[in-house]
Amino acid sequence: MNSQTTNQRGAGTPESAQRQNPRFTVAEPIRIYKLDGSNAAFDAICIDMAIGGISANVNRLTAPGELVVGEIVEIEFLISGVNKLPARHPARIVYRNSDEYGFAFLDLLGTCIA
Repeated sequence: MNSQTTNQRGAGTPESAQRQNPRFTVAEPIRIYKLDGSNAAFDAICIDMAIGGISANVNRLTAPGELVVGEIVEIEFLISGVNKLPARHPARIVYRNSDEYGFAFLDLLGTCIA
């Protein structure tokens, strides 16, 4: 994305000014698991990825319930050509805009990585 790209989360602020790490456009299927004991899993398509998190379009019809901003979830994904088995990573939901969600990856202590 170039420095002139804006997004709805930043109210017209250049997106690069808000990001700590560069994002890369991807179109990979992922699965989001709720950790509330419901065993709910949501299918989604990752739309961009950075070292600190991802954004994805979530198909909320694939599981009962809702994904809530602030909630901790696990994201399962396979990066083509990088890993052979899907990996699961804890993440916090940091924004929602219709069916688009933003997730910040967490370390083992529950703090944001980047």
